[in-house]
Amino acid sequence: MGETQKKSIKYIFYVHSHINYYICKSVQAELRLIDENIIYIISRNYTNTFFDSCNVIDLSEEHDALDDFSVFNFWSKHKYIKKIDLNIQKHVSEHGEFVVFLPHVFHPIMQIIATSKNCIGLHIIEEGLNAYSDYYQNSKERSFIRGLVKRVANRIHFIGRGRVYFVKPFDLRKFEKTEPPIFYTIGEKGFRRILHTRKVVNFFREANFSYNVSNKFVLILEGAVEQGNLGLQTLLEGIKYIANQITAQQIYIKYHPAQSDINIKKINSIFLELGIKVHVIPSDLPFEQIAINSKNVTVLGFASSLLYYSKIFGCKVISYEELLLTDKTFQIFRNKNNFDLKTLLNQ
Repeated sequence: MGETQKKSIKYIFYVHSHINYYICKSVQAELRLIDENIIYIISRNYTNTFFDSCNVIDLSEEHDALDDFSVFNFWSKHKYIKKIDLNIQKHVSEHGEFVVFLPHVFHPIMQIIATSKNCIGLHIIEEGLNAYSDYYQNSKERSFIRGLVKRVANRIHFIGRGRVYFVKPFDLRKFEKTEPPIFYTIGEKGFRRILHTRKVVNFFREANFSYNVSNKFVLILEGAVEQGNLGLQTLLEGIKYIANQITAQQIYIKYHPAQSDINIKKINSIFLELGIKVHVIPSDLPFEQIAINSKNVTVLGFASSLLYYSKIFGCKVISYEELLLTDKTFQIFRNKNNFDLKTLLNQ
């Protein structure tokens, strides 16, 4: 694609996380895309200093507004279809064609982008553990009722004006393009159940990245409490257990962007009370690059996708997810997000 890409065609990459961003860069390197033909769509208020010199469309507001798109509120959300189309057209020109690389097609904003009249190609890029979940990699719903509702909704044109569907993350049957889709992954086990073409790419490595945690212990946390998927007390008890297991005099902690300041203080105090010095890794530093640039790192955590990526990048990884499974709210969350982190880490 790199040598034959037409100047009039734009290549749009959807980014809303560090891992998502770096896999986008990996795919761009693999395809040898020209910078002037690349456009980034960002959401969830994702920030990256690299974007200061790039062609960027920020759809954070639209993404959040469409988060609860359903058969009960579709009418009030129709305006976003045209709004998103116009925003993209400003960057690709009214009649310009584009190829889009999305993390999935489950969210309405992804579906609106993918069904644009100017979109001639749709590809999927890995963004987390969903790429390793057998459940998400097929089109069959676990619930017959849920599947029936989606099939009916997909046939009612006025719900989303033929632009918004209720499908599973990697079900591309409603999004057929002139060129066949490719699923891009950095792991040999990524998208292994997908029936479309799968391509493994080399993970992008930042030049001159200096932050290093070689020979250190690192605790990686997800924002499960703040996102309503876990009770705070369960998390704190789990961290107390981890703190009593390690023998190090210091620990590095990578907090999730959603983590509240008050909960960060509570977690830090657990280690400080045991005489363990805490180093908080700055939130704007991607741990993916830290792991690649460090050696002999022991990564601790519960269910964050960064645990699996840390293993891919050569770290020793220990998951204590079982300590959270006593929490009913977390059990519901894990059943819904059907990936088996323990099995992945032990393979």
